[in-house]
Amino acid sequence: MGTPCQILAARKMQVPGSEGVVLSPSDKIKLTIGLFCMEQFNPELIDHLGVDKREIKKLNIKKEGLIVTLKDGRQMIVPHKELKKFVRGSCAACTDFTSKYADISVGSVGSPEGWSTVIVRTELGREVYMRALSDGYIIEPKFESPVYDVIDTMAAKKAARATSTIKPKS
Repeated sequence: MGTPCQILAARKMQVPGSEGVVLSPSDKIKLTIGLFCMEQFNPELIDHLGVDKREIKKLNIKKEGLIVTLKDGRQMIVPHKELKKFVRGSCAACTDFTSKYADISVGSVGSPEGWSTVIVRTELGREVYMRALSDGYIIEPKFESPVYDVIDTMAAKKAARATSTIKPKS
C-alpha cells in the first residue's frame, strides 16, 4: 500500500533489467493498493500542531484544510494556506492523483463521508476485490456510485499543477 509515487517506484523496480531480473524486494510484491494523493507533508507538520502524535486519531484533508481529530474528540483545522510550507518538494512534480499504476486504488474523494472510492485496475486487483467482497471483508454501499467527475477534477488539477511547475531547461 502506498501513495502514487511509491507505487510507481515499486512498478519501475519490477521491470526486468538487462540481466532479466527485477530489483529486490519488488519481486516479493504481489499486490499493490494505491492511495489517492494530492501531496504529502513533511514530519514537521506534526510538530507544528503542538500535540503528541499518539493523541491523533485521524487526519483528513477537506475543503477547509487539514482536519486533525484527536482521540478525545477535539478537532483542529490547519488551513490549506498554512499547509503549503509543509508539502514535500517532490510533490510539485507528481501528476498522479489516483495511483494509476496500482492494482487497486482507494481514496475518499467522490464518496460520501465514511466510505471509500475503490478503482480496480488489474485482473489481480479484480480477483482480490471480488474475493474480499464475497468473504464479507468489504461491503458495497446501497447508494449511487462514486462521483467520478470530482475525481477527474482533482486529477486534472494535480496534473496541471505539476505541468506548470516543471520548467524546461533553456
